Amino acid sequence: MTEEDIFPRWLLRELQKRGYKDVRSGGIKPITGPKTPVCADCNNGWMSVVENDARQLILSLVDFARPITPREQQTLASWATLKALVIDSASTRLTPRGFGHDLKIKREPHQGIHVWIAAYADHNEPLKVAPWIIHAEKSDEVIAICLTFTVVKVAFQVLVPYSPGDLSPLEDFMGSVEQIWPPRSEDMDWPPPYRFDRHSLPALASRVYDNREPVRMEVTLHRTLVTPPSQG
Repeated sequence: MTEEDIFPRWLLRELQKRGYKDVRSGGIKPITGPKTPVCADCNNGWMSVVENDARQLILSLVDFARPITPREQQTLASWATLKALVIDSASTRLTPRGFGHDLKIKREPHQGIHVWIAAYADHNEPLKVAPWIIHAEKSDEVIAICLTFTVVKVAFQVLVPYSPGDLSPLEDFMGSVEQIWPPRSEDMDWPPPYRFDRHSLPALASRVYDNREPVRMEVTLHRTLVTPPSQG
């Protein structure tokens, strides 16, 4: 077993380059991330490949407005699913192992998983995790877990269902949450028109209804600031 960084070291280095500091403990220090034990072969093998495939793509979404091709959407969905599984292994530990096996073999998320992407910006909390456990109606049985997490200016949401079924239409916050898995056949524009921050992220995290009392909260979204791609 080895210690896997929940948020990869390359991302932490990029945050430090951009001047982000950890202010949660009352002091100001370089941002570090939590770790979780994973198999050494996985950590240094297929998981590393998924990280490397997505690295430059994720940084481009942090820095620029650009279209995201269907192939790039799949790359992002695979990376987001890997991060969701790693986050789950360090916290709730509710996700069946088969979902990770599927990602390892096929290099894409399980067909039952859903992945969305949204814009996010909050200098105080560039890396934020918001798990949401979904229960059966009038029961404590867990039927799915939804993991929402942020990477500087990008928010990912990964829904892992434990049994097959169809999703009802979900709140998309004025077109600001886009599906990237199951795959689509067309480019999507990045960024969406509105972005979340640490105050509005809980509304995104809990938008999948858990058959109990619906979550109601006031949500303020902000127009995204678009930075054009560099020329030349």
